[in-house]
Amino acid sequence: AEADCYNLLFGNMGPEVLNWVVKKPTFPLDAYFYFAQVDADPACIFVSKRSKFKNIDDIIAEGRKRTLTVGTSRLAHPASLGALVLATKTGAKFNLIPLSGGRNTRAGVTTGEVDLGTLPSSSVVARKNLEVLALFDDKNPLPKRMPKAVLTNEHFKLGLPPLIAGARAFGIQAAAVKKYPDRFKVLNDTLMKVYTDPAYKAAVIKTKAPWEFFHYGSAEDCKKYVAWVTELGQQYRPLLTGRKKK
Repeated sequence: AEADCYNLLFGNMGPEVLNWVVKKPTFPLDAYFYFAQVDADPACIFVSKRSKFKNIDDIIAEGRKRTLTVGTSRLAHPASLGALVLATKTGAKFNLIPLSGGRNTRAGVTTGEVDLGTLPSSSVVARKNLEVLALFDDKNPLPKRMPKAVLTNEHFKLGLPPLIAGARAFGIQAAAVKKYPDRFKVLNDTLMKVYTDPAYKAAVIKTKAPWEFFHYGSAEDCKKYVAWVTELGQQYRPLLTGRKKK
């Protein structure tokens, strides 16, 4: 596409970045950059409400005795990465099972096909038959709807920044911004104004998505997130590919 600031990308930064960790991209990563992050949806650990696990400590204790199966939408995902970090730091044994999407992951947890699951919390919190037990964030954005959710970083002293599983943002060619900085300014300024528009909030709420997860993130915020997820992803790359280290 022509580098003119009229061609944009939009996607979830975390899974995209981890795809590039798992498989080297065919283009230079600095040819594009993210800006105007739309949301921050933390990864979570969840179970069926019929599960014998009533809190995250139950899960870790059992995981130290036997290998627990953990449903996930796919391996190269921040939620999967969070589960791997948690297992490694606590000594629990997790076997991640990619179930091809959030719907299948929720179904697998509900039916007991897997012991627990990990997904962005927004895709779980509205389900009456599921319970969020842990969040990979430094705050609980919905304490009334996720009352049993502990903050893994604080609870287990993991020493990690928040691991956001849903961090959607726009992407643009770096060459376009360099060539047309005035056009990029219009784009960015316009997107920032959206967040103070009551019509936008009303539209989000109408979809039944939690408004608490929506907020603007700058290009610098996106850059920091990408760097952090890439660094952590590199550490766990063999597990994200499903291959053992040689």
